[in-house]
Amino acid sequence: MNSNSPWLLLWLAILFLRPALMLADSSETEILRSKAILAGDYPDDIRLGAFNDLAWEYYFLNFDSAMHYARNAIALAKRLDDPYWTAVSLEMMAILKDVSGQMEEAINLYLEVIPLRESIGGEGLENTYNNLAVLFRNQENYGKALKYFTLSHDIEQANGNEIGMAGSLVNIASVLVRLADFDSVPNYLHRAVNLSRKLELNTVQSAAYLNFGAYFLERFILDSAQYYYTLGGVLAETINDQGSVATASLGLADINEEYGFNESALKYLEKAELAATKINSLLMLQRVYASRSRIMAALGRYEEAFSCHEKYMSMRDSLTNLDLQRISNELESKYESEKKERRIAELQLVSAQGALREVASRNQRNVMILLSAIILMLAAFWAYRYRAQQKSAVLMAAKNKTIELALKDRETLLKEIHHRVKNNLQVVSSLLSLQGREISDEKALNAVNETRHRVKSMALIHQFLYGEGDLKSIDMKTYVKELSKSLFNAYRVDHDTVELRLNVEDIHLDVDTALPLGIILNELITNALKYAFPDGAEGEIAVSLQVADGALILQVKDNGIGHNGEMNTQESFGHKLLHAFKNKLKATISVSTTAGMEVTYTIRNYKRIWPEPIAS
Repeated sequence: MNSNSPWLLLWLAILFLRPALMLADSSETEILRSKAILAGDYPDDIRLGAFNDLAWEYYFLNFDSAMHYARNAIALAKRLDDPYWTAVSLEMMAILKDVSGQMEEAINLYLEVIPLRESIGGEGLENTYNNLAVLFRNQENYGKALKYFTLSHDIEQANGNEIGMAGSLVNIASVLVRLADFDSVPNYLHRAVNLSRKLELNTVQSAAYLNFGAYFLERFILDSAQYYYTLGGVLAETINDQGSVATASLGLADINEEYGFNESALKYLEKAELAATKINSLLMLQRVYASRSRIMAALGRYEEAFSCHEKYMSMRDSLTNLDLQRISNELESKYESEKKERRIAELQLVSAQGALREVASRNQRNVMILLSAIILMLAAFWAYRYRAQQKSAVLMAAKNKTIELALKDRETLLKEIHHRVKNNLQVVSSLLSLQGREISDEKALNAVNETRHRVKSMALIHQFLYGEGDLKSIDMKTYVKELSKSLFNAYRVDHDTVELRLNVEDIHLDVDTALPLGIILNELITNALKYAFPDGAEGEIAVSLQVADGALILQVKDNGIGHNGEMNTQESFGHKLLHAFKNKLKATISVSTTAGMEVTYTIRNYKRIWPEPIAS
């Protein structure tokens, strides 16, 4: 797998600067509302909320504008000496510093936020822990990232905040995969998906899908990775989450590169570059240029590859990850040593908070204005709920369409794979046939022909898979009939001389069972045709495949001359094949030569597939 395919970093929108930000989608309406507040005559605490709302909204759209509003928010909060809004504003700036690659400054800001959060009773502390964990994850300091993500999740769970829990579950999963704890990852992500669907959290749902994609890419299960990256990317575009759009595009680029579809990979990298540029994510842009350089080199476009590599190198931080980790450890130790001093300052901050509340109470509107505002807010809330329900229905239809298209693409790809495998096996069979024409030694010629029949039995499996429309199972009744007919034709046996009797249950088996079973049938029927009826003697071959007492019973018998010493011996390749597949299928073999030859396989290790009913 590509070494530059890390567990992609997802900055969840649910880093929760404050409750208002948790509930708001990035939208032009929110931007206009916040700008109207700044243009009007509103109290300072309302203006502070508007500055932070604008910083958050522009984080997805225009990074320079986001920095502008974050600086204004910090200046106003410090002038008012408000610990709550100072913490919110500093944390917004820390997020922007982090995403732009200024990690040391981001760490300083987070450690400045923690005592402010603690001074007001821990309000919002779960968000700060979450964001600090994201930063540690970016540094590849996964032990500390897991520690702070877990602290954040525990607070959210204690508060009964399912929105925060959903985001924390996605983040914990992203770290566990880096710690190689793969068994725990799907559980966390499934819980996150269920919560996000329940609460209609599109950002978290998109992040969970993308982390599923990265998880399967890490395990090199490419079709599942492609499916989840496509789901997450479509949902991210619907909600205009440029960070997740970039993440999905990078993942799909990696998958197409693994498949060898380099031109498709380059198109996804273009999309990732556009999205990463919008949010000024240097980490993602580094990924884009590194991947593009590698693909250009593979295509022989070395000048473009060198140019992309230069861009990648120019974006690297002057500090290595080890330096950043050392600095973060030192800063964290400094925070612990100064904790006692901050406790003393907490009383002063709480006192200042009380004074500000008294000022706010003197500036309250009269009762009638307050009641009017409440009525307007209720009306706006119900209007919002109505629009949200309509939007949810549209999103659900889009998701269903995306899933349908992804499944169709996957089915087409699998059909093409089986078609190519079948064609390749037929080429091998043809090559063996051509080679046989050049062989004069009868024993060698027989070995080549038997190998060709084995190859044809495998090719028949793949022909069924792409030809019958069912990519998961083989119709054994039809397969046994076709395989038997093929062998009779290959050995030029007249059906009037040797009669074939089939008693095959209408059963579908998975490929891992059907393939060895087909080779076993090929060997047993071949032995009967070659040795049971010498000199054109008449007779009968019976093939039975049934399910009984939880086992699959395969029986091939003939009424010929029985074992004559010329059939497969224990040293023959056919005999070795029969016993090798016996072990694979955990089967027992019984042989009877009382009246001809009868071989019975009792198979315990098999997988039956029940065909899905065809819709009328």
